[in-house]
Amino acid sequence: MTSSADWQVLFPYAVIAGVLVLRWRTINRPRVLRPALLIALPLVMAMVAGLVLFTLPPAQWALPVLLTGLALGAVAGWQRSRLMRLERDPESGQVMVRNSPLALLLVLGLLAGRRLLLWEAGVSPGADLRHSLPALLALYASLGFAVGLVWASRIELWRRARGLA
Repeated sequence: MTSSADWQVLFPYAVIAGVLVLRWRTINRPRVLRPALLIALPLVMAMVAGLVLFTLPPAQWALPVLLTGLALGAVAGWQRSRLMRLERDPESGQVMVRNSPLALLLVLGLLAGRRLLLWEAGVSPGADLRHSLPALLALYASLGFAVGLVWASRIELWRRARGLA
């Protein structure tokens, strides 16, 4: 029988797998891009990052790791959004977005890279990160990366959508 600790470790992976399967099924279907809603996920990410940094404040020596992760995430987010196809629907005039299979594979690769980084740091899933320096560095790097990825991706989508208006 599986313990509740096993479920706590496996649950995030199951959610990620479910979301990726759903996204893969609808990858070539255009969907309406609502530029006004592009800010919602970055704000949520900023709040989560703020909560993590408040709970586990980085020491001064960890800030370069966090900022490096942020910069690398911004580059990856910009590239991910460049892979998406934007077009104006001739009937409704709305901006439509189609995810690229490469963009989805990029996200999958980034998730695998994060897991590899944590594995290299000696962090097992569900472990307490507060007592391990490599684990904290991996946490700060991946947190900065995630925030940079989401913010840059949404800014690039907004910029490109505005150009179609």
